[in-house]
Amino acid sequence: MITMQDIATKLGVSRATVSYALGDSWSKKGVSPVTLEKVLEAVEKLQYRRNYIATSLRKQKTMTVGVLIPVLTGDMYGKMVHGVECTLGDKYTLLLGVSGYEAKKERKILESFASRQVDG
Repeated sequence: MITMQDIATKLGVSRATVSYALGDSWSKKGVSPVTLEKVLEAVEKLQYRRNYIATSLRKQKTMTVGVLIPVLTGDMYGKMVHGVECTLGDKYTLLLGVSGYEAKKERKILESFASRQVDG
């Protein structure tokens, strides 16, 4: 797995510079547009993927929302899940649980959501 440090070493910049370049406020952190472009090119070429588990630990947010429904059939639940996913956009991930109207399974899914520390 390619890390930020791997990219930093390849480009001769600090790991912090790579982190800033991949964040939303790169210009406020002093990363030049030229460096930003080099980092983004290296990210694509090396197929870097952000480690969301590490990010979650640091930020104390998992960026996930859990939805528990009884069944997948029927228009109502499909439309509801679609609406939730559209609302979440690309910043959050939807974690879906289907209980089949079983109380025991519903509790297990809710415990799973809690253990994964979903944000909502």
